[in-house]
Amino acid sequence: MYKKLISQAVKEKVGISKVVDSLKEAYDYIIVGAGASGNVLANRLSEDGAFSVLLLEAGGDDAKNPKVHIPSSAKELQQTDFDYRYLTVPQKRACRGLKNKQAFIPRGKGLGGSGSINYLIYTRGSRHDFDEWEEMGCAGWSYKDVLPYFIKSEDNANADLVNTGYHGKGGPMKVADLQMTPLVESFLNSGRELGYDITDVNGPQQIGFSNMQGHVYEGMRWSTAHGYLRPIMDRPNLDVAIKSQVTKLKFAENRVTGVEVNKGGELFQVGANKEVIVSAGAIESPKILMLSGIGPRDHLQKLGISVKANLPVGENFQDHPMCIMEYIVEKPDTLDVDSARANQTTQDYLEYLFYTRGYQGMLSPQGALAFMRTCLAPTDRLSPDILVHMSCSLVGSTHHRNWNFKDDVWDAVFSHDDKQHGIYLSSLLLHPLSVGSIRLHSNDLNDPLLIDPNFLDKPEDARVLVEGLKLQMQLGQTESFQRIGARLSPRNMPGSERDLIYSEDYLKKYVRSNTLSGNHASGTCKMGALSDGTAVVDSQLRVIGIEGLRVVDASIMPRIPSANTSAASTMIAEKAADAILAVNSVSDIRLPEDLIGRERDTENSHLVV
Repeated sequence: MYKKLISQAVKEKVGISKVVDSLKEAYDYIIVGAGASGNVLANRLSEDGAFSVLLLEAGGDDAKNPKVHIPSSAKELQQTDFDYRYLTVPQKRACRGLKNKQAFIPRGKGLGGSGSINYLIYTRGSRHDFDEWEEMGCAGWSYKDVLPYFIKSEDNANADLVNTGYHGKGGPMKVADLQMTPLVESFLNSGRELGYDITDVNGPQQIGFSNMQGHVYEGMRWSTAHGYLRPIMDRPNLDVAIKSQVTKLKFAENRVTGVEVNKGGELFQVGANKEVIVSAGAIESPKILMLSGIGPRDHLQKLGISVKANLPVGENFQDHPMCIMEYIVEKPDTLDVDSARANQTTQDYLEYLFYTRGYQGMLSPQGALAFMRTCLAPTDRLSPDILVHMSCSLVGSTHHRNWNFKDDVWDAVFSHDDKQHGIYLSSLLLHPLSVGSIRLHSNDLNDPLLIDPNFLDKPEDARVLVEGLKLQMQLGQTESFQRIGARLSPRNMPGSERDLIYSEDYLKKYVRSNTLSGNHASGTCKMGALSDGTAVVDSQLRVIGIEGLRVVDASIMPRIPSANTSAASTMIAEKAADAILAVNSVSDIRLPEDLIGRERDTENSHLVV
């Protein structure tokens, strides 16, 4: 019954995708990857009908799986066919509480990309992140340059935020406030007690506490497939092909002329009259480039791959390492989101879920955010160095699988009976000094990649993450948390039974043990100036030394922003589309300097604890 009703609701809200079974000999533009960036490009490049566009996706059609569209199902969708299910190499200085010291890095596979399996959180990053990009040699990527593209993409349901001038109305990407539960209120009040502002973290001031906004619309998650792709799939100049794996790029001397595609076991040679644009994400994009001969010379030659361009592809790999701690809540009535549907029939419940705003109390992700600066935050970087994210539940058994915890660690720290209630807080290290790499295992497309985030290689990263856990503990000591009976879980992790729990020594061991991926892979095809020997693409996202090829996704980020990477990936694609088409689509929404300058430069001294 549930499945039938959900399927019907999804069909009415999402529609059925129109995908092609065969490929033409050539298109003007070929886009590889239908994720946060690729769907944007497919829309913008096919908009005026002047160019033929092919969008290739290695995964399937998420419209055929209703669960993909339910906001709270992200954790159930990870480690499925909609997920690449990446696993890191064993970490040397982190992940000691995970099986074989390996962290899972979920990345979406299918129309919508990671937007089909992520937690929907809408954050952009600090203005200082993008100003730093420009200072690093990425001309035209300062905050004042990128902000209009964030605004262009956005359809924000919060009129007060739209009126500030920092948000958009009418764009393809739906953004809405998530439910303000008693637990969220307690979290925000705890921030007030510590002297922080309740702020719009995507507005003039990022540092502070905020209820979350997310990509949710009328009971459904809202990926770029929903916002940019599905509404325009009937354009005659756009072909969308699923289960179509690009095996390599095709060359004529130093120019990319097309792609080789494996579709259903059959190889297609497809030409590109103008450009190939690789938008497969920060893990798959470097894989495609390296298999095609674009990458570090020594690495490629060892694998017998002919080198087309000696570039540092796969270097500069960055992610947000994360640690979680659980808080038992002794007053479980504050967690009750089920009472509203206790007496409803299945039909009533699903109508309420999909066709009213009541869904926000049901399946939408619930929680809140705090962007903070620790006592170790560098004074020459004004952005926050820690994000504390509150989730309105205990970790739950699904994460035993998704986060790859060792069984003894899980049993000792995170397993609970059904009668216990609580929350967990995640501390994310926003600007790790440790960077990793992505390497090919062989020249075989089907071999797993060697993914090494190099978590906590620099001792400074571990120290900052410890301070992030201390910030959590400060929140737990506020009157707001005490009123709901929230207390840290009293269970020691294995090997630390003799340590004073949550002491300095214990926390140092904890961050090295329970290190998780924030799922924000970035940086592996770094953008930079032509004179920057660490750059793969220029400020127009053209691959250096190769004609007819761009990379447009999170891999081009020179430094990971203080945020989830989905919104920035969409912004990058909007900006890239203008560069490709040689237009300026945001001239009418570019902001005046006095509005842009409102964000307080005193952030670097705000409540350092």
